[in-house]
Amino acid sequence: MKRCTQTTLDISCRLPPELITLTTVPLPASYLFHEALSSEDALDESQLQCWESGPPFAQPEPADTAEELQFTTNLTHVFLGQKSHLESQAKAHRKY
Repeated sequence: MKRCTQTTLDISCRLPPELITLTTVPLPASYLFHEALSSEDALDESQLQCWESGPPFAQPEPADTAEELQFTTNLTHVFLGQKSHLESQAKAHRKY
């Protein structure tokens, strides 16, 4: 990790390299992501509230199957889309 000095205001000095790497990953381009991004009503979010409190999540270890991997990918896309939608709404609300 870089050493920060008084004159260095580089944010990368204060954040773990893993987090910086994660921020460079592009957002998904999947249908689920765009549906969650476009509208609060586009997806059934009735069971998403249990995930909003943040980790650790009480859940069993997922099975190592292709279906589980696809489900996890889909869930990630939905959450990223929902988060982006909420951020857009908040940004629009701040303008008024």
